[in-house]
Amino acid sequence: NGDYYAQIASFDGDQALGEYALYVTANAAELWTPENPEDWFTGVYKSHPIAPGRVASPIGGELSLHAQTRADAQSVDYEKIYYARFGQGGTGGAAGHWYKFTVPALGNN
Repeated sequence: NGDYYAQIASFDGDQALGEYALYVTANAAELWTPENPEDWFTGVYKSHPIAPGRVASPIGGELSLHAQTRADAQSVDYEKIYYARFGQGGTGGAAGHWYKFTVPALGNN
């Protein structure tokens, strides 16, 4: 149990354009699996679920606060999609965006 942090930065660490969605779950059995085939990205070895909807505004998503330091990390809820953008209309990818999620002690789900 305790607080955990995640930092998402641009793939090349600069001001490159880019969008992403973040989803945290407490139980692997409860992973979000989209029903719409357009909400899957198929890679060379496996398929990955992506945010539903289009680009940086997924259906049911919430815009990130773009916190750029760990001290200002945005607290996120479980089973909720957060989305953000680097570059035009967003913050730079060099500092990245910070998120905080809390894992409860066993038996306190």
